[in-house]
Amino acid sequence: MSNLIYIERIINEMSEMLSGIATGRVSLQTDGPNEQYIKLRKRIIDLAPLIGPPPEFVSNASDGWKFWTFIKNYKTYDERRKYIADHFTGHYERVLVSQQNVDLGEQLLHRDLLLEDEIGSGGFGVVYKATHLTLNSARAVKVLDPRFYSGEDAPLCRFAREADLLSRVEHPNVVRFFDAGIAGGKPFIITEFLPGRNLQQIRNTSENLGEKEVINICCAVLTALGAAHAREVYHRDIKPSNIMCDGDMVKVLDFGAGVAISYTLSSRLTTQAIGTSGYIAPELQADPTLLAPGPDLYSLGVTAHFLLTGRQPYPADPGYFLREAKVSSALTGVIVQALRPPDERYKNAAEMGSALEGVQSL
Repeated sequence: MSNLIYIERIINEMSEMLSGIATGRVSLQTDGPNEQYIKLRKRIIDLAPLIGPPPEFVSNASDGWKFWTFIKNYKTYDERRKYIADHFTGHYERVLVSQQNVDLGEQLLHRDLLLEDEIGSGGFGVVYKATHLTLNSARAVKVLDPRFYSGEDAPLCRFAREADLLSRVEHPNVVRFFDAGIAGGKPFIITEFLPGRNLQQIRNTSENLGEKEVINICCAVLTALGAAHAREVYHRDIKPSNIMCDGDMVKVLDFGAGVAISYTLSSRLTTQAIGTSGYIAPELQADPTLLAPGPDLYSLGVTAHFLLTGRQPYPADPGYFLREAKVSSALTGVIVQALRPPDERYKNAAEMGSALEGVQSL
């Protein structure tokens, strides 16, 4: 299976088209839908060496009209939908799950990647370095911790669709996403490899960062968050160790972890498992299923506070340590607002970014 995302995208598009034709939502009276059906069908047949032969009705229905002639034998819309779910979508999900038991090294070789050493581990899983054999360039491979998926067939298939969404979040301040897959029943994500240090490492070996530097870093992170939030992708674990910084380069890591757990936030997960203690927003602790920009902005506020003071905010007075460190009142005000209850916080990343730019212009 060379590209889980690519395969899932084709299957999803074909499934939607089949359902549309079967229920009358897609009209074959115009050339467009029929041409799309023919194109998608050919791609599925071409993928047979990777995902197995298509269901017989797909092989036989060489165009949309022939599919309609077949499916209309099922008299009701519900019967048609059930047939498609059982014999098309369900068929491929079973095939994909059957291939998930291949180990990580073999999965990566299918992608022309050679697995190398473990380079880190944390709350969301283990990170390995890999080398792209053709391009001779490094990649990072994160294997997600079993706490963040159920291990059942359907959630693992949904992971591929969530990874597809993540692949569309392209931004210069987000670590570049290449691919995703499942090996040995465990989801993994492949991204660019970034040498250098994260903000936690930088802060551990230096004094407090300057206001201008912190503002620049936070503005870069906020543009990344804004791009992700626009696609309803939420990070859920913004903290210094998830932000790489090297000169003018600022990149947010681990968006994939937030995506991977977003579909299975249930009683299977503890509140502590979702974010990092001290950085997680109170409302996310109270409701682990929450999907909103606010928790990411709160976590960035805590991150900025830490970079400026070396400490996490004092809950009873979030501005206390900032004033003690002689941080300007304007920047203190922005950070404190990011730490307020959700209805008093910034509405989105753009609003918080504008506030920081206003401080920068003073």
